[in-house]
Amino acid sequence: MTGDRATNSQGLVDEQLWFVEEPIEIMDCEVKQLKQSRIPIVRVRWSSKCGPEFTWEREDQMMRKYPHLFKQTTSNVDNNE
Repeated sequence: MTGDRATNSQGLVDEQLWFVEEPIEIMDCEVKQLKQSRIPIVRVRWSSKCGPEFTWEREDQMMRKYPHLFKQTTSNVDNNE
């Protein structure tokens, strides 16, 4: 085990043998318009033992917790230009 998690054939498992869902990639992004504010959100694909799972999450929170996902997205945009 590295740290408090290990990878097995089904994905990440913590030290108590709980399956740990981790984000795999950012699929899409948009801005949610509220009455007086705009909130950037991203569609995230998660590792899940039940198959692919997608959720919309706040961009700032995901960027803070999983910055490596945004480095991949940025490099993909740069390559397309």
